[in-house]
Amino acid sequence: MVAIDPASADPPEMYRYLIWAEGTSSDCGIELTWYQELWVQGRNWCNPAKEQCGSTEHVVHETFTLTNPNNGRTLILRGGALTRVTWINWYDTLYEYSGARFMGTIPGVGPVFGSPGRGVTYETCQGEYPDNWVCDYETIHESGPNFDDLEAICNYMLGE
Repeated sequence: MVAIDPASADPPEMYRYLIWAEGTSSDCGIELTWYQELWVQGRNWCNPAKEQCGSTEHVVHETFTLTNPNNGRTLILRGGALTRVTWINWYDTLYEYSGARFMGTIPGVGPVFGSPGRGVTYETCQGEYPDNWVCDYETIHESGPNFDDLEAICNYMLGE
């Protein structure tokens, strides 16, 4: 028998949610817009004494859309990731993500691949949960995104 989470007298709490983000990228020499949508599935667990708790999350569906507003070209990449959430205490948490791959297809070129890299974010919160709960985030480490063939992606996005 293999255990993914530490043993507990209580079963893990399962949950699912949607998050999204948008921004710009200048990797191709011009400003491209991007939109990212992720469906996350996870579980919270605690050890039997409830002294140490944590979460494991997995991105079950991810869509990353890159758009060139000048010519309307769009590239859609799909992927998934594993996120490990470590609760330091009720107010402080470390989020770590890694292991994701993006995949998309460029007409006339074929499949292209990329990775969001690896990231670690520190979250600290204060106030009364949930109404007055305020959190601050600090990026500890971030590498990525990286694409295996950025030149092919840029050529497509620029219309070359």
